[in-house]
Parts: sequence; C-alpha cells; structure tokens
Amino acid sequence: MTLIHAHAKDNVAVTLSELEPGEVAVLPRGGEITIRERIPASHKVAVADLAPGETVFKYGQPIGCATAAVVQGSWVHTHNLGTPPEPNLEDIRPSGAPGPSPHGPETFLGYTRPIGPPGIRNQLLVLPSVSCADGVARAIGRAVPQAVVLEHTLSCAPLPRAVRSLIGCATHPNVGAVLAVGLGCEGIKAEMLAREADKVGKPAAFFEIQSVGGSRKATRQGIDLARSLWEAMAEQKRERHPIGALTVGVECGGSDALSGVTANPVVGCVADWVVSQGGTAILSETTEMIGTVHLLMRQAADAAVCEQVRKLITDKEAETRRRLGPLALHVIAPGNMEGGLSTIMEKSLGCVLKGGTAPIQEVIPYAQKPTRKGLVLMDTPGYDVESLGGLVAGGCQIILFTTGRGSPVGSFLAPVIKVASNSSLFARMADDMDFNAGEMADGHETLDSLGRKLIDLTLAVIQGKQTLSEENEQEVIGFAMTAEAF
Repeated sequence: MTLIHAHAKDNVAVTLSELEPGEVAVLPRGGEITIRERIPASHKVAVADLAPGETVFKYGQPIGCATAAVVQGSWVHTHNLGTPPEPNLEDIRPSGAPGPSPHGPETFLGYTRPIGPPGIRNQLLVLPSVSCADGVARAIGRAVPQAVVLEHTLSCAPLPRAVRSLIGCATHPNVGAVLAVGLGCEGIKAEMLAREADKVGKPAAFFEIQSVGGSRKATRQGIDLARSLWEAMAEQKRERHPIGALTVGVECGGSDALSGVTANPVVGCVADWVVSQGGTAILSETTEMIGTVHLLMRQAADAAVCEQVRKLITDKEAETRRRLGPLALHVIAPGNMEGGLSTIMEKSLGCVLKGGTAPIQEVIPYAQKPTRKGLVLMDTPGYDVESLGGLVAGGCQIILFTTGRGSPVGSFLAPVIKVASNSSLFARMADDMDFNAGEMADGHETLDSLGRKLIDLTLAVIQGKQTLSEENEQEVIGFAMTAEAF
C-alpha cells in the first residue's frame, strides 16, 4: 500500500484505504513503514516517531502538536493531536509573486448584457423580496418552468447584508430578466429590486401580493408577467467574450484528508487560469482560513491588502476562540473528522489551495461584488450553503465545489461543478460528482494533467454543458445575515 505524502517536510502521510496492524506501507519518496494499529481510509499515519509536544507537519506546515508519544506507523488524529504553535506575524511581508499559470482557452461563448459582465446562463429569475412571498413565487415557478425561483428565509428588515444579497441576485450576470415578488409591508421592496435590475439593462417587473388582492390573484398576475418576460429574453444567442470577463467562485463542503492533496489544488489550477486571463477568482469561508494567515499574508498583492488579510483571519480566530473555548481547534464538521481531518488548521491549509497562487488583490464583505480583478477573499461563514449564497450575490458566474465525503448541493443562478477528492467517492456518488480528482492519488494523473482536464470541463459548463447538480435540480441557497455565523 502506497501512502500519500504531501510534502517532503511532513512527518505524517495519508492512507488511501483502511490499513491493518502488520501491513507494510510504502512511502512515495522511498522507504517502508509497518502499520501499528488499524487506520481508517483517508486518515493520517505517522511516518516517524513523534515525541510529546513535537510539531506535526502536513503540506509542509504545522497542523498540530503531538499530545503523547506516537510511534512510527501509528494513527494520528484528534486523540493525540493538539494545538500547533502560533505563527509569528510580525515580520511577514507580501511577496505578490504568482506561481506558474496553466495554459487554457482565452475566450468563451456567453450572453452579452447591456451593462456588466456576460452571463453563462440566461435565467428568468423570480425573486421574492421577503420569505413571506416564497409561496406565490413558487406557484409562479410551477406554472412557468423556464423560470428559476429563488426561495429564501430573509425577513422584512432591510439589513445591509440582506439588501446586498438580493440586489446581487437581481443583477447577476446569469440573469436575463427579473420578476420581483413582494408582500407589501416589508422593508426590502420588490419595486427596488426590479429597479436595480433595470439599471443594468435587464427586463424587469414587480408586484405586491397585498396590493393585488391576495395570493391567488397575485399568482395569476405573476404567471402572466413571467411569461411576458420570458418571451423578451428567450431568443438571445451566445456571443464570444474573453475569459477575463469571468468571476469564478471556489468552495468546499464535506472535506476529507485528501481534499487538500487532490481536489483543492486542481481547482486552484482553474483559479490561476482565470486570473492569468484577466478574470477574477473568489476564495471564501473565513473560518476555514484559520491557521493559514501567515501564508495568505505573504500572498497579498501589497502591504494594505496584507493588513486586511491579517485582520480578517485573526479577528475570526479570536471570535471562534471566544465562543468555543477549547473546542475552537475543532470547529470542523463531524464528517470532516470521520474523513481524516483532525484540526481546523489541517483543513484550512488544504482549503486555501482552491484559490491558486495569484496575489490577493482585495478583501471584500459577504455578497459584495469585487472592485479589482484577480484573486479576492470574501468574508463568508464556513457553512457551505450560506457561503454559496455570498458567492452568487457577489457575481460569480460559475462555482467549483470540492468534496471528499460527498455533497450534492448546487446553487441557484450559478452552475456548480462538483470535484471529488477520491475515486471511491466518485464511484459511490456518480450521479452527483462531475470530476474525479482522486485520479491523482491513484497515480493515474498529475496535478498539471488534471488541471488541464478541469479547465476543459469548466469551459464546457461555461458554454452550456449541464452540471449534475443542475440536472438533479439540487439548487439551494442560503444567505448569512449575522457576522457570528460559522
């Protein structure tokens, strides 16, 4: 059995399958170790003896310290792994130096918009301004199957995040026309959402259920309006646009210990391709940057962004420690731990690889559209459904979503490409996974070859190929309304 050794400095490796005591495992860089105990698939095994307090390395970075003596060939997980040493942030300076960018296509076929970037889908959006209007919006969607109905749970309070999130969806590049549905007494008005869509040249209409005379009359009026809007946009054809017009979101959910070894670095290749062509990639999930602040600070484009990165992540880490105390180290999902991830630092070091190697150009709040091209950090929760909502509202035309445990979640408005970290998951959830990054762990592909394949798939989806989450109608959306949401 060959182990996955992510970096020459690492004193742990990752198993590809369950190991039993007495088995001999081969290290990729040479040498063998004897397995001392049963170790689950995708979990870590010590490749050297570890003394109590010794730093444990993965990806060439600390992920924790041994809380007891660990013999070579033993299982390394939450039972014997504690908090890693704190990095020194005082002398960190931004390098702004990108890594090599993969070659890829320079143009794509998309839908031209009167104002703003092109779309890769041409959606008729039925948008409730408040959750009380979801039922009428849903009824309109049943009668007009061409429509996308964005149900949500937002209240009537015009909180800045809520307003920003709904406006971001109404003005999204993949939206060709908007029907805003209001109740009438809410603080976020349907008329305002229609007006914002109109400002960027989208055909738009609105009505309020209370003014029309109730849900049945409102539904009939909404059906007529939706059909009229569809007729106004249905015949639009795709035209050629530069890759630089794209904003790509990168996301993960249900990660395992191979996510940071296979799937996330491959998605990073796509991010680097888009950025090298003048486009934008958005990396989100702030809690899943904890433990990587020293790396992301160095990746900043300049000193001002470096400070923004430091403040974003250290503030979130302090808040996490305040709220969770000794559990802060383990602010990851139970499925992550079952999949072999032991600490938030280990998960974060793999998570941030999705963003690629380009310099970070700015840090933006939840659901905010970037003002600069290049790699951007968005402050979102680690909860993937709410993070997806922020990416969509922020204008991402497409999202690449990595998973090691398996997640079928898609998103309204922006197609989601599901990238499996291991071949077992890809085979087990073949109806949900679009791409198998596990071929790298299996030794069949390299990072470069898989990166090129994922670029090709991404271009195909951009130009109309349906993702499996689209085919399965797995579109959901959640908006994070409080800064404390994890």
